[in-house]
Amino acid sequence: MIEIKNGGKQITTKYLSLDILKNINLKIVKGEMVAITGPSGSGKTTVLNILGALDALTSGEFFYDGQNIAIYKEKKRALLRNSSFGFIVQNFALLHDYTVFENVEMPLRFARKKKKAREKNVEAILRELEIIGHKNKMPYELSGGQQQRVAIARALINNPDVILADEPTGALDIATGQKVIALLLEANKNGKTVIIVTHDENIARRCKRRIYLEDGKIIKDEFQEENKV
Repeated sequence: MIEIKNGGKQITTKYLSLDILKNINLKIVKGEMVAITGPSGSGKTTVLNILGALDALTSGEFFYDGQNIAIYKEKKRALLRNSSFGFIVQNFALLHDYTVFENVEMPLRFARKKKKAREKNVEAILRELEIIGHKNKMPYELSGGQQQRVAIARALINNPDVILADEPTGALDIATGQKVIALLLEANKNGKTVIIVTHDENIARRCKRRIYLEDGKIIKDEFQEENKV
């Protein structure tokens, strides 16, 4: 389970102090598929980054699997991120000086997996996502949909418990976006916790729970019937 208790995030400079998140209380249990929605600037991405241990609260507590992550130092948080979380972002965040294979392999290198195991796992997931034929290409040689599949492969390669996606279809056409959402739905059916930040109503409707943020606060948190699109 992931939990934020009385979470606050504040940015302070010489000239101003800005509250990004205000008294956030949130629990997400294993196997949920959650949409985080709300207007631009409402704090959606900040919440996602905190849930994935990419960012830290200024106040309050953050628990993952019963452990208070708020007290972790950055090195320990990095190990947790690599072992437990998979991240998918709108601009793909691929390393353009590395091949498709090397991009997907990167988390396994960080985890110090042996070369043969890395090769076997990377080829298996590229085959599953139907991009094995592109493994030696550079990211800029691929279409947007293919790049997003590479990003998904990288997110899944370490078999994370939680997948966090920030506007995962924002740079894609409708048909390709639907394929990406189908992949995330399949991951959820296989037991993964999936948390998606989105402006897309069609994506939000596919999730069983929707959290609505406004001005750094949770305004609504409700379960909904899963709708087909």
